[in-house]
Order: sequence, then C-alpha cells, then structure tokens
Amino acid sequence: MSVKIMSAVFESETLGPTERLIMLSLADHADDAGRCYPSIARLRQRTGLSERAIQSNIRSLQAAGYITIIPGAGQGGSNVYIVRPTPASDAPPQEMHPRRKCTTPPQEVRPTPAADAPKPSRTIIEPSEYIPARDPASILCDVASPRAVKSFLGYRRKIRKPVSEIAAERLAKILNQIASQGGSPDDALGLAEEKGWQSIKAEWYFKEICNEQSSIFSTANRPMARGSQHGGGKPLGGLVGAFVRSEAARGH
Repeated sequence: MSVKIMSAVFESETLGPTERLIMLSLADHADDAGRCYPSIARLRQRTGLSERAIQSNIRSLQAAGYITIIPGAGQGGSNVYIVRPTPASDAPPQEMHPRRKCTTPPQEVRPTPAADAPKPSRTIIEPSEYIPARDPASILCDVASPRAVKSFLGYRRKIRKPVSEIAAERLAKILNQIASQGGSPDDALGLAEEKGWQSIKAEWYFKEICNEQSSIFSTANRPMARGSQHGGGKPLGGLVGAFVRSEAARGH
C-alpha cells in the first residue's frame, strides 16, 4: 500500500466518485512507484462495483493518463497497473470536471431468472379390468371343508397373524398338493394348529404322518391291528399308503 499515492488521490480535484474509488483501491495494492496487479475480482470485492463498471472506469482512467496497463505482466497472468495521482504528461488532453452531485454507483445487473418450467402432467393409467379381492375363507373352502377353514382362520387371528388373500391362495395350492398325494387338507390344517405353525407344507404334513405310522408299528405287529387304526383294514392310498405298505414289508 502506498500512502503517498492514496493521499494524492484523496486530494485530486479532477476525479469523480467512482474513479476515485477505483484509484484508491489500486493505490491500496501499489508500491510507492504506483505498480500493482490486483485482479478484477479483487477490485470488485474492495469497491463493491460490478465488473462492467470497473472495466469501463479503468478504460476511462487509462485514456485520461491516470493509469498505465501492462497486460499479463503480473502474477498468474494478471494485468499490471501503474497508478499516477495526476495524469501522465504524454497522455492525450482530456478535461475531467468534478461532478456536482454524487450518482449511485452502477449496480451489477443480473438477468431476469427464467420462468419456472411447466410441471409435467401426470398421466394416471387406470387398470383395464377391475379384479375384486376374494375372501381368504372362500379361497380355502375350495380345497378344505368350511369347518376346518373356519377353525384355522380363527387360530391365525388368535396369534395375530390373519391370513391375507395372497397367503390364502398359496396355502390353497399346498393343500391341493397334499390332496393329490393322498393326504387330507382338513387334517393338514388341523395339524398346523396342533403344532403351532402359521402354515403347512406338504413335506411337513407327510413327515408327521410317517412319524405317526412308525409309532403305530412299534406298538403293534399284527396287520389287523395296524389296519384297525385306519378304518378296519381299508388300505391307504398315495404316499401314506406306500409308506405303510413298505413298513409292513420290512416288518415281515
């Protein structure tokens, strides 16, 4: 900072308010020889003026001989300014009168912000066909008795795990699988309640049936006694019957 140059700028009677402000900012960065190299961004920060106002006034001061500009000679490629409180003797004559009244420093003009883009329209696609929901009880009653279904659904509500439509459809498929292999859907639902299961699987059901049959064979060896456990000797079908017959063969 050159106090000497700053004092001379303050005493100048030919500089207007904006020119004086820029000259003082340059002098604040200058050495006693008047040499400085502040960036335009730095001058904007110190003066509060817009970039356009600073560059316009610097050109006017250069034309009047108050500053000399050496382009790209400063640090980082910035311009070097040589500040003179009084116009240089070789500068072209230019009469600069002090202003009679202060004008408002030019403000930085920002472009008008663009209007908000229209919000995209939302297209609501309605389903082409409404499919009403089915009651879980009606789904299960297709494969099991109403009594067994009512008992199982009540059990699920009791454990706070009510059966949904999707869960009922999946359970109905399992019960159909059990029925196709010779098992009883009603018995499968009852077994789930007895064991505290939330659902039933075909493999779980038949495993329990096999375990029960093994228990029967361990306590009685006569075929008639085994048959009496299943309706007086009526043969069992499906997977259960096959297991019983295989166990009987092994026992003899």
